[in-house]
Amino acid sequence: QTSQILDLLLPELSIFEALSSPGGDEGGDPVALNLNPFKRRRDRPVVFWSGVLKASEKEQIFHYEVPDYFNGSMRLMAVAAGEEAVGNRAIATTIRGDVVLSPNVPTFVTPGDEFEVSVGVSNTSAGSKVGKDIRLSLETSAHLEILSARESILEIKEGSEKAQTFRLRAKTMLGSASIKFVVNWKGKTTKSVTDLSLRPAVPFMTELHMGLTHDANAKLDVTRKMHPEFRTLSLSASELPISLADGLMKYLEKYPYGCTEQIISIAFPTLVLSKNPDFKITQDFVRTSYTTTLKTLRRRTTPTGGFGLWDNTEEGFDFPTLYAVHYLTEANDMGLSEGRDLLDRSLQYLKSESLEKAGSIHEARLWAYSLYLQTRNGIVPKKSLETLRGLLNVNYKDVWRGDLTAAYLASTYMLLKQNDEANAVMKSWKKNAKADLDWNFFYGPGVRETQYLYLASIHFPEILKDMSAEDLSAMLAPVMNGGYTTTNSSYAILALDAYVKVRELSGSSLVSDAKFLETWKGGEKILALTGKTFFKTPFSEKADSISIRNPKKLNVFWQTTGAGFDLSLPVKTIESGLEIQREYLDMAKKPATSVKNGDELWVRLRTRTTRDRGAVDNVALVDLLPGGFEVVMDSIRNTEENNGSTFSPRSVDIREDRVVVFGTVKSEMSEYLYKIKATNTGTFVVPPAFAESMYDRDIKARGLAGKMKVDKP
Repeated sequence: QTSQILDLLLPELSIFEALSSPGGDEGGDPVALNLNPFKRRRDRPVVFWSGVLKASEKEQIFHYEVPDYFNGSMRLMAVAAGEEAVGNRAIATTIRGDVVLSPNVPTFVTPGDEFEVSVGVSNTSAGSKVGKDIRLSLETSAHLEILSARESILEIKEGSEKAQTFRLRAKTMLGSASIKFVVNWKGKTTKSVTDLSLRPAVPFMTELHMGLTHDANAKLDVTRKMHPEFRTLSLSASELPISLADGLMKYLEKYPYGCTEQIISIAFPTLVLSKNPDFKITQDFVRTSYTTTLKTLRRRTTPTGGFGLWDNTEEGFDFPTLYAVHYLTEANDMGLSEGRDLLDRSLQYLKSESLEKAGSIHEARLWAYSLYLQTRNGIVPKKSLETLRGLLNVNYKDVWRGDLTAAYLASTYMLLKQNDEANAVMKSWKKNAKADLDWNFFYGPGVRETQYLYLASIHFPEILKDMSAEDLSAMLAPVMNGGYTTTNSSYAILALDAYVKVRELSGSSLVSDAKFLETWKGGEKILALTGKTFFKTPFSEKADSISIRNPKKLNVFWQTTGAGFDLSLPVKTIESGLEIQREYLDMAKKPATSVKNGDELWVRLRTRTTRDRGAVDNVALVDLLPGGFEVVMDSIRNTEENNGSTFSPRSVDIREDRVVVFGTVKSEMSEYLYKIKATNTGTFVVPPAFAESMYDRDIKARGLAGKMKVDKP
């Protein structure tokens, strides 16, 4: 890096690449970014910068060792500057050995794939006429099994090339698989090393099981078997439910999608849990998370100060904007003021007519949330508060006191020092009221209860003093019973952190009075739990259950976390509120189970809702590609015009080994089409297609795996 004017004017390459990359990776966790985490090794670019050197009239020699994988033209450039003149010179030279290797290897494969790799061997040795006894051999890492002969003897004329193929099988070991082609000729060795990614045919999944027990003996089944790579198996426990935050954090950290609500849900807990020593969140990590989130929010801000769900949108969405303001407010209160300008602009959006409406209880709730956030930021919305209260009493008098709207209003009154009114509203809250749920307003199971607990812990701690473990369990039931989503998981973590701070209890007696064991057929092992506010420990892959021995019958909030890639392919389809089908079609759009290497196929994803659900918004269609194929990028653009797609995506993520399509699924069958191209001969596992609602875990669909044969041209 220099400080020359030209250097300062040129664009920063890393920024340019980030803006031009599909989806924008931000350098984060590949699993959480919906990327293939099993990265292959890549050859580094052949570039050398000597730095500023002191020149003289005497000839000087500088050395640069060219990597053995490089063959081709190399350009050498020099720039000189003196007190009275400047000059430059550029020359080109050709770098090549006696033999040049040109490998053709797939980018990624899946365990069980059988495929061919090839290498072009060129004789570039001047004067050799005919190269005889050129010995070519193949070596691989432990990830791959060689099915063909490992060596061959070639005879190649000078200036000619000959291709040689080898057949391989992918084993179950995941990661970067190495393929080395080696040529020995005339006492010299030439080699070329190429890596491919060996990744599973299923997406990464986090599965949480949690509950409350005060039995003397309890057994928690562990049934999931996963690949060792990226596998997490852990147990957490406490007398207060803060232990549940541990697994919810793991779920959020690996969440694979990234709309505005989701990136806030992932970042928010990092802020509030950073002061809890059991989570080991450093201030550097908090700042990195905050800075990364700010970058995304700045890309998604609208001219009116709201936030869109995705990049490059001019339409603000009310709940994601409120949620972002809540996050920015919390960050600002913790001394992270870098986003203050963004917060100020968004507060103007909160005061706009867009949010001051109450055509439904859902709109009224967002208005109340807005008033609460404005008040936290020093704005006194007295007139707007009176207007909303009047509308609630007239239009929703039998509903609003059982809705989260009441908790927002009560907390706003408390911030305004109207304590009597605040307590009256909060005490009238109907905890057993049936919630009018609607995920279109991000108001699903668990959101009402966890936000109430959060607001009560901060503004009305006295009403929580008599809350029993059973009361807490009932309040957290939508999350604890498997209905966790990004929104209610984040709100639950905020609530649990605030609640524990109010109770100021530790679970120290839990470790001394209870034992936790991992058990398997014919054996068991006592687990050593560590922590202060809650306790946690990993357990081994051989465990088929966790036993809790609790002779004093203490309240134990427990949670097991299993995260990773399943070992086995699914044997049953899933159709729970959604249906998904995938077909491969030839260029005439007829079904195809095989294709010739180098040819293209249409991929047709067909989806609809079932059970008379009507339309379901915020659905992700996940299509992992079979090995030996690549996406034809042009087919993704303008899909409706070019190929007749009837599914209108809100956003599309195009990755090296998968395509993820986001949008609304309707009751009528719709289809999304794009193209893939075969790059290698072989028989490849076709991963099952997958679809899920991002906000209702009961709505999902999954197909079955298959096979695709790629024949020689």
